[in-house]
Formats: sequence, structure tokens, C-alpha cells
Amino acid sequence: MRVVILQANAVDESLALSDLAGVLLAHGHVVDLLLDDQEPDPAAALRLLRPDVVLVQAAYMGEPWTRRAVARVPDGVPSVLVGTSATFDEGLLSRIPADFVLMGELDHCAPVLLDALVGRVPLDAVPALRWLDAGTLRSNPWGEVPDLESLPLPDRSLYFGRYPFMGRFP
Repeated sequence: MRVVILQANAVDESLALSDLAGVLLAHGHVVDLLLDDQEPDPAAALRLLRPDVVLVQAAYMGEPWTRRAVARVPDGVPSVLVGTSATFDEGLLSRIPADFVLMGELDHCAPVLLDALVGRVPLDAVPALRWLDAGTLRSNPWGEVPDLESLPLPDRSLYFGRYPFMGRFP
């Protein structure tokens, strides 16, 4: 699957997202990142990447941006909220019309969600997942912490490939 991650700005390189990119690449997925404040037309940039799923940064105090970003996700493409607000704000899906929320570290739950989106496993099997099911909020337990030694290296090209200036920050 082609996964596109939307991040609000170029304030920093997210180690969590670089870790996630490494994990998803190891599972055979393609991962791209769009920094909203660096794209002249973020919606057009997203459409050009032709994502199968879009992960949207949901940070505390960033809800207005998150709402706008989710609205730009092409019709028929699942949107998934990730980040601090996604982890700790149980009511986020009632305010932002995304399809799913992944809570906490994404290394163990994001690959399972991608498997669920293609029908390999049921949504009930995805650790740390929240979603609305006929208007009812469903929430799966967090699951087991993966063996950290088994995780692949972070993919820092997630940032530096499209945004080389990110590698020149002092």
C-alpha cells in the first residue's frame, strides 16, 4: 500500500514517524510524507501521490489544522489520525471526521491496520485502534509492546528525500 503521512509543518523531524516509515517499508509498503507548510498546494500534492491510506498528524492545539488536513484526503481514501491528541483525546473522532485513530506508538499497530484495510484481519484485531461503528465509538486494547530489537532502523529519507533542507538544520 502507498501510505502518505501529513504533518503540519517543518518544525522538526519526527523520530516517531521516521521509525514508523522504517517499519512500514520493512512490511513492503511505500511511505511518503507531506509537510503542509512546504507545499504550495497541499491538496494537489496529496492527490499526485495517489495514496491508499493517509495518516494525519493530530497534535494537541493543532485541531484546526488537523480538521483541514482530513478534509483534503481524497474521497474513498481512509484517513487515520495519529499523534498526541489521537492518543489521549477519546472524543477526537466526534469532532474530526476521520475514519480511524491509532493511539500511542505506531510500530505495532499501523502494519496491522493496513492488513485490516485490505481484508487480511478484522478491525477488532488491530491494537490501539479507535473507530466509529454505526455511530458507536469502538476502541481496541493497546496490545503487546514489540521486541525493540526486532524493529527495523528508522527511515529518515521520509524527510530528507522530499525536503532536503530538513537535513541542514543546525
